[in-house]
Amino acid sequence: MNHRYPFIVIAGLDGTGKTTLRRGLFRLWEGLYGVTPLCVLTTNFLAADQAATIVNGKYQPNAGNRDTYLSAIAADKRATLDRLVLPQRPAGPVIADRWLLSELAFFAVKHGMRALETYEELASQLTVARTSRSSWTWRPTPR
Repeated sequence: MNHRYPFIVIAGLDGTGKTTLRRGLFRLWEGLYGVTPLCVLTTNFLAADQAATIVNGKYQPNAGNRDTYLSAIAADKRATLDRLVLPQRPAGPVIADRWLLSELAFFAVKHGMRALETYEELASQLTVARTSRSSWTWRPTPR
């Protein structure tokens, strides 16, 4: 498949300008290049069979559903890649706001998982969107 356009992920804390940046990139692509980007939300529930597990894991987190929840998130991200991101890239860029950041923070707070541990687990299941560790510059604070 020809991936002519990029898959851009904007990550950051609340209030740091992610949405402003996404809007600016949207206007830039449309205005300068005449191409309309696809903007993707954090959780799309495109893997309909995973929606209940995601909702349960998010709102009733416990040690027993942690791994199932993490797998459901990965399945939903894979569905998003397969159904939205990859088909769009030959036609135009894809911009995602908080692709994985919310999950990294959630698992750190609710399950005590280091952000890097959560990232590596999700990235291992999302090889299309994987970033090589050498180019990944964010480093979590050691516990």
